[in-house]
Amino acid sequence: MMKKYLMMLAAIFCCAMMSTMLTACSESDDDDENVPAKPVETPSTVDNGKWLVTDEHMDKSYRPGDDFYMYCNGGWWTSTEVDETTMMKALIIGQSQEWVTKSEAALNIPSKVKMLADLEKTDSQAVDVQKKKLQEAIDRVNAVNTKEEAWRLLGQLCKEGYNTPFRVMSFSRAGKIALCLFPISEKDYDTPAAFMSDDDLAWQLASNPDVLAAMHPLGSALRRTINQEQWPMLVNIFEALGVSLDDAYSMEAYPTIVQNGMVEMIVTEFTKLQDKSVEEWKTMIISKLKDDAPFFDDVAFSTDLANSPMVRKDMLENFFKRYLKYEISCAFAKAYVTDDMKKRTREFCEELRQTFRERIQANSWMSEGSKRNATEKLNEMVFNIGAPDKWIEEGIADLSQEQNLFDDIRALRRAQLKLDLKLAGMNTKEACFHQIIQTYPLTLINAFYVPNTNSMNIYPSWLVEPCYNTQHNQAHNYATMSSFGHEITHGFDTTGSMYNKIGDFEDIWATEADRQEFNRRAQLLIDYYSKFDVMPFDLGLTNNGAVTVPENIADLGGFCLAYDTYVKYLKNNGYKDEQLRQQKLRFYEAYSYLWCTKWTAGYTKLLTLGDANRGMKPNEHSLPRERVNGIVTNTDDWYDLFEVKTTDQLYLAPEKRIRIW
Repeated sequence: MMKKYLMMLAAIFCCAMMSTMLTACSESDDDDENVPAKPVETPSTVDNGKWLVTDEHMDKSYRPGDDFYMYCNGGWWTSTEVDETTMMKALIIGQSQEWVTKSEAALNIPSKVKMLADLEKTDSQAVDVQKKKLQEAIDRVNAVNTKEEAWRLLGQLCKEGYNTPFRVMSFSRAGKIALCLFPISEKDYDTPAAFMSDDDLAWQLASNPDVLAAMHPLGSALRRTINQEQWPMLVNIFEALGVSLDDAYSMEAYPTIVQNGMVEMIVTEFTKLQDKSVEEWKTMIISKLKDDAPFFDDVAFSTDLANSPMVRKDMLENFFKRYLKYEISCAFAKAYVTDDMKKRTREFCEELRQTFRERIQANSWMSEGSKRNATEKLNEMVFNIGAPDKWIEEGIADLSQEQNLFDDIRALRRAQLKLDLKLAGMNTKEACFHQIIQTYPLTLINAFYVPNTNSMNIYPSWLVEPCYNTQHNQAHNYATMSSFGHEITHGFDTTGSMYNKIGDFEDIWATEADRQEFNRRAQLLIDYYSKFDVMPFDLGLTNNGAVTVPENIADLGGFCLAYDTYVKYLKNNGYKDEQLRQQKLRFYEAYSYLWCTKWTAGYTKLLTLGDANRGMKPNEHSLPRERVNGIVTNTDDWYDLFEVKTTDQLYLAPEKRIRIW
């Protein structure tokens, strides 16, 4: 989740694999109340499903204890072609991507169909009508006399769906949905704000505690005078939008986040905008209004895009990516997500939750106070699975009565704003899935945890083949659950542990000793992963354990949760002795198979080193081989199941095996 370039690369599957009815989590620790009852099956029934790990995918010339990843996936690696153009191919996620692409293409999205049809209406009369509507808005701007009038008009134009220098963005604060404004200023692409996308800011607000701590309500009783004096621009705009100042937030700079830059950048941009003269404001607003003209005005199109190969349909497709996320998600879910899928997956997730409760209570290094805080947070964690049970109608535009493309465009913007306004002030548990989908549509191949909503989000691709199928062997289905356990564990990694049960910036540690012990164990994982040479080996690169530690913690926790849950399931269904051993072994192989991937040297460098020229930092996920080998080596059963010897390359002595959650 959810996570800047995890959405930009095919590598992003790392986030998904790690990386409305929202369930109200039980406060009880009672096993019977929290674990859904399942029918008892016989060993032959449990083992009757299709086994996906085949000999042709494996390479048994490797000893499991030397390279478990290649032992399980080396055959597929050898037979798969990949070059620096494609960079990476993933078996399971590749199949999921094919399903999503095909399924989305088959959808009939009413707004998209209508707008593409209206795009073809280029007769002079239709064009003149749209020009006239745009000019009327421009005339309203030219009539203002003060900055305050300009700010209030800007809010009104935003409500009407016109393009403006701001976008409204929702996020969670103090257990409810709040709103902030995201500045999009003039076409000055040398300024940092020009490169900050909605996704960037949304993820910063959701996962960066320093940024979240800098957000303050404009209407707070303690800060009302300060904020309203500091930000009269924001106060006027929010009031024109009809937003309560108690739900409207602004940013302030703090010395502790100077190195981050995000808050300072936005505050600087806000200050620069607020200081503009009324004439500068009028010029800026009109410039943003005119940005819509190329959709229907040949002169504006040829002027704005004179040096670009883009055609109007390309422009519209880009517009869809920004404003149709909620409608496309709704259509996708209604077409492909069933109640049975959601119910079945929720039962799995509740099994994982109960296993985590048990692991917390059995934890040997945490105090009772920290165990209590962690358990309360786990109990309050929201599981957003597949799709909301009920969609918010205000978020889906009805274009049937709109006369032309300019009307369509404004209607889509209005729908998005109406959704944000509807969410504002709502309880985070009830609203966060809708708020998240606005930024990350359900058509992504993803599952992710959002710290400031304390929510684990599982998208539709994880509910269907090849990730899950009732006809699969249960070892594969439970191994897939490790990705859900991964996301749950993110609530307790080096970042997640800094947020409390309602998603505010307050860590879960009851004592300083607990905090220090957690950090010590995290450092052990950092040191361990930093020793892994990454493939291809001739690059001379090792894993960056300091960068990847949150994901490595989540990988380790997710595996343990899924494995323990599966073993309980097997024992409850009569497995013992050799039958039990064989299914445990299969779980390990199925887990490795989930990561069946081949990548290039360029891909390795990109994830390990980043690319400064493209503004890409090193990726926070380890490469697939390390996400397998680094996990299994820290679990005791692996050594017995695969007869790992002390002389094997991956062997870790019992006292060196790392246990966190």
